[in-house]
Amino acid sequence: MTNTVNILLIIALVVFSLLDIYGLYADREGLCLVSKPFLVPLIIALYIIPAIMNGRSGGGSYEIITTLVIGLAFGWLGDVLLMKKELFIFGLLAFLAGHVFYIITFARDIRLSGTSWLLLLVILPYILVIIFVKKNLIPFLWDRKMVPGIVIYMLVIIAMSVCAFLRFSARGSLPALITFMGSVLFVVSDLVLAFHNFKRNRGTREAAFIMITYIPAQFLIMLGTGIIR
Repeated sequence: MTNTVNILLIIALVVFSLLDIYGLYADREGLCLVSKPFLVPLIIALYIIPAIMNGRSGGGSYEIITTLVIGLAFGWLGDVLLMKKELFIFGLLAFLAGHVFYIITFARDIRLSGTSWLLLLVILPYILVIIFVKKNLIPFLWDRKMVPGIVIYMLVIIAMSVCAFLRFSARGSLPALITFMGSVLFVVSDLVLAFHNFKRNRGTREAAFIMITYIPAQFLIMLGTGIIR
C-alpha cells in the first residue's frame, strides 16, 4: 500500500512539475496557477504520508522532523506569494524563514571538530557568489530599500547550504550528500531568480530554468534529510 501511495505521489509531482515548467516556458500563466501551488505540498506528502502509513502498519517507528516540514511549508508559502510580483518581499520573507528552519534541521547533525579546512574550502565558492552578486546585481535593484533584505537573504541561504555541507562532512553518508546537492540547487535557483527579476528581461527560458532547479532542490532536501537519512 505504501509503495502504491509513493508511486501515485511521485507521478503527481512529475505531472504538476512538467505543467508548471511548460507553463513558464510557453508563457501560459494559467498552467502555472493550477500547478505551482501543488508542488511543495506533494513533496511534503511524499515525506509525511508514507511515514505515517508505515508506523500504523507496524513497519517500525518513524520520526517526522517538524522543522523540515515547517521549512517546506514556508517554501510553499513563498511559491504562492511570488506568483504576484507585488508580493515579492513577502515571498522573500517566507523563503527566508524556510531556510532558517532548514538550518535548524541540519544543525542537529553537525560536528565541527576536524572540519575547519573543509569549511574554508566550501565557503570560498560562496564568497565568490557574494562578490558576483554585489557587483552585477545590487546596483540594478529598482528600490534601494531592498538592498538590506536581499543581502540578508543571500547570507541566510548560503548559511543554509554551508550547514548542509557540514552535515555531510559530519555524517559522510549518501543521504547527507543528497541534501547538500539540494541546497546547492536552491542557491543556483535563487541566483537565477534574482537576475531574472532585477536585471534581465523576464525571459521564459530563465523562468523555466528557475523551476527546473528549484523543484529538485526541495525534493532532494526532503529526500536526503527526511526519508533515507
